[in-house]
Amino acid sequence: MVKSLVLVAALAATGVVVPAGAASAAPHCSKWYYAYNIILPAASTNSLDCTMGRGSYGNAVRALQSNLNLCYNAGLTVDGDFGGATETALKAAQRRDGTAADGVYGPATRRAMTWFRDSAGCVEDFFR
Repeated sequence: MVKSLVLVAALAATGVVVPAGAASAAPHCSKWYYAYNIILPAASTNSLDCTMGRGSYGNAVRALQSNLNLCYNAGLTVDGDFGGATETALKAAQRRDGTAADGVYGPATRRAMTWFRDSAGCVEDFFR
């Protein structure tokens, strides 16, 4: 619990918004990771079970934005900034995929999403 509070404090100090309970559930997504021929958001430990939301930024957000464009026709600028447009596009994807449309990317959203997989294109239910 202490480590979770330290993580929340550290992320808050950098301006990253941490959803309630997210720090104890999964680490923050901080980079992209190439696995299963898919570019995925990942934690610094390469764990695919990570979270991010509005205020997050960096390569993990770029990976999410790219996938939302390729498989959901989101029309986002891939700038690595998880702002209002990314949140809105993620909520639409979450609604389409039948998961909680809260605008927060986490393990449940990753499992529900359609992902762009190299030559296979967009693959539904890949992580289910």
